[in-house]
Amino acid sequence: MPHTNPSCLLACEILWDCVEDSPPLQGGATLNVAYHLKKLGCRIVPVSSVGSDRLGSQSLSIIKNEWCCDISEIEVLKDVGTGVVDVKIDAAGDATYDIHNPAAWDYIRISHSAKNLTCSAFVYGSVALRSAYNQRSFADFLQIYQGLKCFDVNLREGQNDIQIVGKFLQHADFIKLNESELDQVADHFHIVGENIEERIFALTGIIGHKIICITRGDKSPVLYWKGNIYHGQAVRVDVKNTIGAGDAFFAAMINALINPDFDPVAALYKSSILGSWVATKEGAQPKYDSDITDKFFNHQAVL
Repeated sequence: MPHTNPSCLLACEILWDCVEDSPPLQGGATLNVAYHLKKLGCRIVPVSSVGSDRLGSQSLSIIKNEWCCDISEIEVLKDVGTGVVDVKIDAAGDATYDIHNPAAWDYIRISHSAKNLTCSAFVYGSVALRSAYNQRSFADFLQIYQGLKCFDVNLREGQNDIQIVGKFLQHADFIKLNESELDQVADHFHIVGENIEERIFALTGIIGHKIICITRGDKSPVLYWKGNIYHGQAVRVDVKNTIGAGDAFFAAMINALINPDFDPVAALYKSSILGSWVATKEGAQPKYDSDITDKFFNHQAVL
C-alpha cells in the first residue's frame, strides 16, 4: 500500500484538452501528475491560476469537490482566461497539441504560505516555462526548496526555448523525458552518443548526477539512479490515445522516489503499469477502477 503522509507541491498548468468530436477534458501535464499522485495516496498541493470563466470554475470545482484537495493556492485571474489546448489524435493514437497563448497558467505565483509548506517533492514542468513570469517564479522557489525537485520535460513545438529548459535541468533532482526529448537535449549540449546510455552518462557529466528517467512508449523505459542504469519492462496494451500516459508514469515514479524503500526495478514496472493503463482510456485523468488498483497495489506489479 502507499506509504504514509507523503506530500507534493505542484506548479500546475490547469487547462482543458479539446479533442475533435469530444467534450473538453481537464488536463495539463503537471495537473495530470497531481491527479495520479492523489490517487496513489499522496497529499497534493496544486499551485496555479485559472481565469474567472466557466472552465476555471469547473476546474476549481473538480479539484476541490471530486479530488478533495485544498485550492487555496490556485488564483483566479480576471484579465486572462483558463488554459485551452486543441488536441489532434492520429491513427496510431499519438497526440499533437496546439496550446493557446496566453493563459492563466502562464502566471503561477508560489505564495509565501506555499513556500513554507513542508513537502516531500516539488513538481514543475517545461510547458509552464514558456512565460517569463513562471521562469522567475520557479527559479526563485527552486533556490530555496530543500525537497526532491522533479522536472517534467515536455518539449512542444513553438512552445519551449531549449536554452531555458537546459537551465532548469540543472535545478532538478529528478528529470523525466522521452527518447525524442533526450535527443533534443543532447543536441543542445552538443552531446554525441551511440545509444541512450551513453547520452545519459554524458548529460550527467554536464548537469550533475541527477535521477533521469527516459520513457519510450511501448518500449522498456530507462532509469539512471545513483550512477547505475536500469531497464524497465515494456507493458504493451491496445492504445486508445497517449494523452497523459507519460504524466501517469511520472507520478508513479515520484511516488516511489519519496518512499524510503525505493526499488528502481519495481518502480519502473509499476510506473509502466500505470502509464500503459492510462493509454487505454479516454483522457488523462481516468477514474481508477479495481483493475488498476489491483495491479498497482498488490504483488502483480512487483517483479
